[in-house]
Parts: sequence; C-alpha cells; structure tokens
Amino acid sequence: MLRWDWGSSPIGESVNGQIAFRIGVSAQLVLFALVLSTTIGIALAVYTASRQYRFADRFRPVKLTKSSPLQPTPPIPTDETTTPLPIRAAKHAHGGRRQTGRSGQVEPPGSVETDGPPFPDSWTAPQRSADTAYGRHMHENPPPATPAEVYIHGHHASVLRSHRWRTAENSAGYLLPLLKAGQYLLDLGCGPGAISIDLARRVAPGQVVGVDREQAPLQEARAVAADQRVENVRFELGDAYGLGYPDASFDIVHAHQVLQHLSDPVAALVEMRRVCKPGGCVAARDADYQAMSWYPADPRLVRWLELYRRVARSHHGEPDAGRRLLSWVREAGFCDITSSASAWCFATAEDRAWWGGLWAERVTQSALAEQALARGLATRAELAELAEAWRHWARHDEGWFAVLHGEILCAVT
Repeated sequence: MLRWDWGSSPIGESVNGQIAFRIGVSAQLVLFALVLSTTIGIALAVYTASRQYRFADRFRPVKLTKSSPLQPTPPIPTDETTTPLPIRAAKHAHGGRRQTGRSGQVEPPGSVETDGPPFPDSWTAPQRSADTAYGRHMHENPPPATPAEVYIHGHHASVLRSHRWRTAENSAGYLLPLLKAGQYLLDLGCGPGAISIDLARRVAPGQVVGVDREQAPLQEARAVAADQRVENVRFELGDAYGLGYPDASFDIVHAHQVLQHLSDPVAALVEMRRVCKPGGCVAARDADYQAMSWYPADPRLVRWLELYRRVARSHHGEPDAGRRLLSWVREAGFCDITSSASAWCFATAEDRAWWGGLWAERVTQSALAEQALARGLATRAELAELAEAWRHWARHDEGWFAVLHGEILCAVT
C-alpha cells in the first residue's frame, strides 16, 4: 500500500512493510511549479490558435512602388578586356585645379520629343537583368522599395539653364584624364544631357547612356543630341538604387550633383560599383553648400544658405555632400580612391548677372520655394527679400562667388 504523508521525513521511508512517500517542502514547490507550467502552456496554446485565426487579416499584401520605374532596353555587350584606368596618374594630372567662370553653354533647340539618334549596329544599350538589378541586396533577397527621393530644385527654367551650361570641362575635369576612345560610360542623373553629350564626344566610338528619374529633361536631352548629331549617346529612365543593367556593364560610371539629393548615397554608390567593370572607375562630384563663399558680405545671403540647407535636410538629403564623398565611398567598400576638389567661380559682370539671376528666380519660383513655403520655413515676403539679395550681389562691381566641389575617383577591382 502506498501512502502520501505530507510530513518532513525523507522520501522512501518504510513503515510496517508499507512504502510511505513523504514529500517535504521542496517537493511541494516542485509540484506547484509543474501545475503552474501546465496552466501557462494551455493558455499559450489557446492564444496561438487565436493569432493564427487572424493571420490573414494582419498580413495583407502591400503594394510597393518605385519613384521612377525602369524601362526595358536591349542587351549590352560584355567586353571583359577593359584596360585598368590610371586613377592615381589622373590625380596628379588634375591637381585639384580650380575652374573659373562659365563656358560652353548649350541652348536646347526646343522641347520636341524624340527617341534619340540610333546607335551603330555593333552596340546596343544595356538590358535590365532580373538577377542583378538590385546590386546591394544580393540575388537571393527580394528587391526593396526605392526611397521616395525628392529633387529639391525641380525642373524650373532657372534650374535647367544652369544644367545646360555644364560641360565635361567645367563639371568633370577631374575625370577627363581617364577617358579613352571606345569606352562605355553611364552618366547617372544626367538631366538635360549637356555633360553626357560632351562625354560622348570624348569616348567615341564608345557609347554613353544617360539616366535620369524624370522624363521631361530626357526628352530635351534626346533633342539636343539629335540637333548636334551626337549619335553615340542615348537617354533612359532609371533609378540610382536599382540600375537596370547587368553586372560589369560599363567602363566608367559617373554622377554629377546627384549624391547630395539621395537619402542613401552609400547604397547608390554600391549600385554604381556593381554595374562598373573590373578595372573601371566610379566617379562622383558634388557641391558643398556650407563651404560656398561670397563677397561682399550680406546677411540675407547667409539666410539663403541656411534656408537651402534646412529644406535639403527635410528631405533627408545632404547639402554639404562634397566633404562627405570620401567617407561615403569608403563605406561603400571602395579601397583605391582618389579624392580632390575644384570650384566654380563667378566674378565677371556677365557671370554675376547669370548666377545671381538664376538664384533670384529659384528662391521665388522653383520647387525649392514651394517646399520652403509648404514646410513653413519661409514666407513669400522673405523669399522675395532673398531674391533681391541675389540681384543686389549681381549688380555689385566687386561681387565674387565660389562653389566648392568634392570629387572622388574609385577604382573597381
């Protein structure tokens, strides 16, 4: 016969031939814990069942969109015989030189829509690859949604006038020593194509693809290329975070004044590296707004600079990108890097009228003005005063303005 005895005697004591199980205080605690754990287990099972019942409601499909969808294009040849680019030699050739004044302004022939000039039969543009369109996210992972980037300048006429003025000489001088005939070059954020077309002339019979997220400037770029009979360049919609080209498609991947507007410039640099051939070069140049300098002093221009930087950062951009390029490319995994700087300088009467007039319009009529007003960062009266400050500077006989740029050349291995 078994007898339960709630005393304090040791377990297993024999009494009159019977086995007595006396459970002490510690044994009682063990039994209590066992009952408690069983109760909790039952409760968890009931809770889990109720959660599974509501699973379909909690995980409904979410539609992800891109800020600028890619358009399918024909395939590109994959020439793996590219000669490594002499990046370090180019550093000494460029010498961080200063670029002064305006030159080579290109006025568009109009806004006639065109598909652009045809390429020679020996070459077609790169094609989007489903396996490689999202370089930084590895092939086994699904592509993420593109961040909703905002180009704070917009495409007002005052903005496009400055874009048309840009040339390879005044905006990509640090890159010129690396250019060779026959190279394939990608120009990211090409806008109306002034730099792209100039680069195409320098790499002919090689080919240039200009990519932008907006269709309007691309239409102008195609018209300008056709008018100037530059046949080795084409322009396509594209996304900096998911370039629609296979790995190792281009000898040079270039971006001018682009990274400052991105919320994740490092991710864009990783993607630029992906589409660049081993032995090729990733190149970027960006202004540094905090480093801009002018004379004579005017507190209204100080306020203009403060306002611009606040609007840019409200979109998670970086207006002082020039000084950060070196750190960004290191974070993106580049090792062989050449860093330099150069400047635009506006000091003649003609340059002052042009530069001051552009900014007087931008601060009152462009997307920059709209965003400043929408965010409550400025009033219309204040923007009008800032525009007058720019006109006042432009009229000054001793007016001088310098825009410092950071530059990087990254060898791809």
